[in-house]
Amino acid sequence: MLQSKELIKDLGSIKFGKPHIFTFTVKATTPCEITKLVVGCGSCTKATINKTKLQPEENIDINVIFTPGSTGKQTKHITVRYDADSVLKLEFTADVYP
Repeated sequence: MLQSKELIKDLGSIKFGKPHIFTFTVKATTPCEITKLVVGCGSCTKATINKTKLQPEENIDINVIFTPGSTGKQTKHITVRYDADSVLKLEFTADVYP
Protein backbone atom coordinates (compact mmCIF):
# COMPACT_ATOMS: atom_id res chain seq x y z
CA MET A 1 0.00 0.00 0.00
CA LEU A 2 1.13 3.56 -0.70
CA GLN A 3 0.47 6.57 1.50
CA SER A 4 1.47 10.21 1.69
CA LYS A 5 1.44 12.61 4.63
CA GLU A 6 0.51 15.34 2.18
CA LEU A 7 -2.42 14.34 -0.04
CA ILE A 8 -3.16 17.98 -0.89
CA LYS A 9 -0.40 20.51 -1.54
CA ASP A 10 -1.13 24.24 -1.65
CA LEU A 11 1.32 25.99 -3.96
CA GLY A 12 0.04 29.43 -2.96
CA SER A 13 0.23 32.29 -5.48
CA ILE A 14 2.23 31.48 -8.61
CA LYS A 15 2.75 33.27 -11.92
CA PHE A 16 0.87 32.29 -15.09
CA GLY A 17 3.03 30.48 -17.66
CA LYS A 18 6.02 30.03 -15.35
CA PRO A 19 6.97 26.40 -14.47
CA HIS A 20 6.62 25.58 -10.77
CA ILE A 21 8.58 22.53 -9.58
CA PHE A 22 7.63 20.60 -6.43
CA THR A 23 7.63 17.09 -4.95
CA PHE A 24 5.20 14.70 -3.29
CA THR A 25 6.86 12.07 -1.07
CA VAL A 26 5.08 8.71 -1.01
CA LYS A 27 5.80 5.82 1.35
CA ALA A 28 5.18 2.11 0.85
CA THR A 29 3.68 0.23 3.81
CA THR A 30 3.87 -3.10 1.96
CA PRO A 31 5.90 -4.21 -1.07
CA CYS A 32 4.36 -2.60 -4.13
CA GLU A 33 5.00 -1.65 -7.73
CA ILE A 34 3.97 1.66 -9.28
CA THR A 35 2.60 0.95 -12.75
CA LYS A 36 1.57 4.41 -13.93
CA LEU A 37 1.34 8.10 -13.04
CA VAL A 38 -1.72 9.83 -14.48
CA VAL A 39 -1.83 13.63 -14.46
CA GLY A 40 -5.17 15.41 -14.59
CA CYS A 41 -3.96 17.95 -17.13
CA GLY A 42 -1.32 16.60 -19.48
CA SER A 43 -0.79 19.94 -21.19
CA CYS A 44 0.25 21.77 -18.00
CA THR A 45 1.45 19.05 -15.60
CA LYS A 46 4.31 16.56 -15.82
CA ALA A 47 5.09 13.97 -13.12
CA THR A 48 8.04 11.57 -12.92
CA ILE A 49 9.53 8.99 -10.57
CA ASN A 50 12.95 7.38 -10.59
CA LYS A 51 11.89 3.97 -9.24
CA THR A 52 8.80 1.78 -9.55
CA LYS A 53 9.35 -1.12 -7.11
CA LEU A 54 9.20 -0.25 -3.42
CA GLN A 55 9.82 -2.23 -0.27
CA PRO A 56 8.00 -1.66 3.06
CA GLU A 57 8.92 1.67 4.72
CA GLU A 58 10.65 2.88 1.53
CA ASN A 59 9.95 6.41 0.29
CA ILE A 60 9.88 7.69 -3.26
CA ASP A 61 9.62 11.24 -4.56
CA ILE A 62 7.13 12.13 -7.27
CA ASN A 63 8.65 15.12 -9.05
CA VAL A 64 6.08 17.47 -10.55
CA ILE A 65 6.34 20.39 -12.95
CA PHE A 66 3.21 22.53 -13.20
CA THR A 67 3.08 25.28 -15.82
CA PRO A 68 -0.26 27.08 -15.39
CA GLY A 69 -2.09 27.71 -18.64
CA SER A 70 -4.81 29.91 -17.14
CA THR A 71 -5.26 32.33 -14.26
CA GLY A 72 -7.37 32.06 -11.14
CA LYS A 73 -7.76 29.26 -8.65
CA GLN A 74 -6.47 25.93 -9.97
CA THR A 75 -6.91 22.40 -8.62
CA LYS A 76 -5.08 19.52 -10.32
CA HIS A 77 -4.67 15.81 -9.58
CA ILE A 78 -2.04 13.13 -9.95
CA THR A 79 -3.19 9.54 -9.72
CA VAL A 80 -0.59 6.96 -8.76
CA ARG A 81 -1.61 3.51 -10.00
CA TYR A 82 0.08 0.57 -8.31
CA ASP A 83 -0.27 -3.18 -7.80
CA ALA A 84 -2.62 -3.67 -10.75
CA ASP A 85 -5.80 -2.10 -9.34
CA SER A 86 -4.83 0.21 -6.44
CA VAL A 87 -4.66 4.01 -6.63
CA LEU A 88 -3.38 6.89 -4.56
CA LYS A 89 -4.78 10.29 -5.50
CA LEU A 90 -2.66 13.39 -4.88
CA GLU A 91 -3.94 16.92 -5.37
CA PHE A 92 -2.38 20.36 -5.64
CA THR A 93 -3.91 23.80 -5.68
CA ALA A 94 -2.64 27.22 -6.73
CA ASP A 95 -3.85 30.76 -7.14
CA VAL A 96 -2.44 31.75 -10.52
CA TYR A 97 -1.92 35.43 -11.29
CA PRO A 98 -1.13 37.08 -14.67
